[in-house]
Amino acid sequence: MNPTDAWYTDAWYTAADKPERATFGPVHVLCASGRGEPGGAEYGVSVSALYAVAGAPDGLDPAAVDRARETARPSGPAVDRVQRVVLTEGQCVQMTHHGHYADEPASLALLDAYMAEQRLVRAGPHHEIYLSDVRETDPAKMRTILRQPVRLA
Repeated sequence: MNPTDAWYTDAWYTAADKPERATFGPVHVLCASGRGEPGGAEYGVSVSALYAVAGAPDGLDPAAVDRARETARPSGPAVDRVQRVVLTEGQCVQMTHHGHYADEPASLALLDAYMAEQRLVRAGPHHEIYLSDVRETDPAKMRTILRQPVRLA
């Protein structure tokens, strides 16, 4: 996270257990692109690359991320999927999902119902923030923020 984004670090990693609205300004993050089920093979490759790059950069300025990607290159070619991006989401709906990734559709349905009730529509891709180690296998310990940028319908 960029030091200039520190003013809302706590809010970025916090969400209620039921759907709620939240607003976020720009934040610098590392993300790994890819497709697949959380816990699947493609997901594992992307997360491993993300951890390898995130563990090497000294800050998130573009040069540091490029150096970190080169440092992590021995871990595999997936490091090229790790990018520094700026998320400017504005208004969102979010909630903390407790449990296994396979059970997320029930929480996503709650977000959809809340959006319909509030007359909101999607305004960008949904994303997830893993609050627990992504290798965690005990569903009782798994927590994920589900966040969807929205706008008025």
